[in-house]
Amino acid sequence: MQQHKRWAGFIMGAILVILSTGLWAPAVQAQAWPALRASSDESQVLAAFKKGPYGNMAKGRVARQTVVPGIYAIVDPAGKYAPLFTDAKITKMKNGGSGWLDVASGNPLPAAQVQALRRDMASRIDTGRAIPYQYGQGGKGAILVTAYDCPYCRKLEQELDASAVNAKVYVFPTSLQHNKPGPMALARDIWCSADAATAWKAAILRKEAPAKAASSCTKDARDTSWLMTLFDIKGVPARILPDGRVGMFKVGEL
Repeated sequence: MQQHKRWAGFIMGAILVILSTGLWAPAVQAQAWPALRASSDESQVLAAFKKGPYGNMAKGRVARQTVVPGIYAIVDPAGKYAPLFTDAKITKMKNGGSGWLDVASGNPLPAAQVQALRRDMASRIDTGRAIPYQYGQGGKGAILVTAYDCPYCRKLEQELDASAVNAKVYVFPTSLQHNKPGPMALARDIWCSADAATAWKAAILRKEAPAKAASSCTKDARDTSWLMTLFDIKGVPARILPDGRVGMFKVGEL
């Protein structure tokens, strides 16, 4: 209950900051979501899922491995429906923001198993797919889920730059308008930049839009959205802790 109260206060504070400072909304043309091209492994997971008791929910969808190796998002390419999540052996599944289920029985996973799963997923997040940024001498790693058009996130970046911390921060970028392909395309442009760390700082601190991503770039800002759903992240900037818990990203805790 206390955690929910903290998140509620955090989200309300973010809304107030946005109302008072304005949301950066760069001119981005309405467009479709990037095409999802499934690998052979992803296609096999989708086929296996379709054979299971929830297979009818996967009709017309595509499987994509999330930034947590071994956990797959089964997504609607048009973005109309929430993603499904499952493991490679189809033993468990999660429908959007709902809880995890045991596929065989259809029963919710016990709280202890969910916490163990979150801890395991947190330990396996592929930071090689994030935007790395080193502060000071580096050292302790921290996963940051953040948005380029979020005033709270911009304030955090300013605090990080002004701090004397020694840490390596792994940035997973998104937009506050994460359900719209246009704003999310700009997050992808940042991620696909030749120097993504510099492009990220330019966007978050100076509101400078990066060059448009090459069509060959395999990055997809929806990977951050799916990461947020996996860990039930309700607001940004957020930090995923090694034990699977999620909290507000605080410079003083690095």
